[in-house]
Amino acid sequence: MSRQAANPLFSSIIPFLFGMLIALAVFVGLRLRDYHLLTAESGMGYYLGIIGCVFVGILILYPLRKRFRALQAIGSVKTWFRIHMLSGSLAPICILYHCNFNLGALNSNVALISMLIVAGSGVAGRYFYSKIHRGLYGQKEDFGKIKEEMVRSAAQMQEHWPFLETGRQDLLAFAEDVLKPQNNLVTSISHAMSINRAASRLKKTLKRQLQQELTKRSGASGADPQKNIELKTTFIREVRQFVRRAVHVAEFGCYERLFSLWHVLHIPLFFLMVIAAIVHIIAVHQY
Repeated sequence: MSRQAANPLFSSIIPFLFGMLIALAVFVGLRLRDYHLLTAESGMGYYLGIIGCVFVGILILYPLRKRFRALQAIGSVKTWFRIHMLSGSLAPICILYHCNFNLGALNSNVALISMLIVAGSGVAGRYFYSKIHRGLYGQKEDFGKIKEEMVRSAAQMQEHWPFLETGRQDLLAFAEDVLKPQNNLVTSISHAMSINRAASRLKKTLKRQLQQELTKRSGASGADPQKNIELKTTFIREVRQFVRRAVHVAEFGCYERLFSLWHVLHIPLFFLMVIAAIVHIIAVHQY
């Protein structure tokens, strides 16, 4: 398999399968907790707590590697990002099995809830990240290029489909609306939602005009049904491509702001989790 074929596989199917395994592990743990097969104080349950803490320690290495060039000898940022995501998924599973999916003393509850909040935050961050980067570990997308692709796509549609008539004006108005700058997160979210609704209306308008054109051509003498089918297939493909690019432009600023806000919140939440875990470990072994 070529690298071009392997990369899409890794960035879509493998993460999905890994997520399904995590969900299965949670489901099995919840089903078995009433059997009390594990205890936090001894045996495998105790060691799972240690393993979970090790994964938490590994999580810290990614932000350190990203910020300090002196640590570049321990591996690339991309490698540590992968390890960070893997550890962030496995640490909560180990801790949940460590406590047998049950609440305990106050200090352990604080540590557990802190970890679950951080894990949930990590999932949200992963989603925001995927919306503004190429692939799972790719570089951040160039917003200027995204806009250029959308404008080029709109120009091509106007050139290729002269029968659009009123649809041409709708297309231009939609493209102008997409490119309106947004000043803050609230307006960005509202704008993205508005563009999604407008995109659905535009697709219906353009398809209706296409159908009118096909009906006109079908009534003409010597009409070729096969050409009409090809025309419809090509037109619908270009409409979908344009709308997809336009929605991506509208959503990019929204997800970029969400990712920045997430980053501000995730780091302090992470360190609060680490502090809560340390307090829990000390409390368990001291008392």
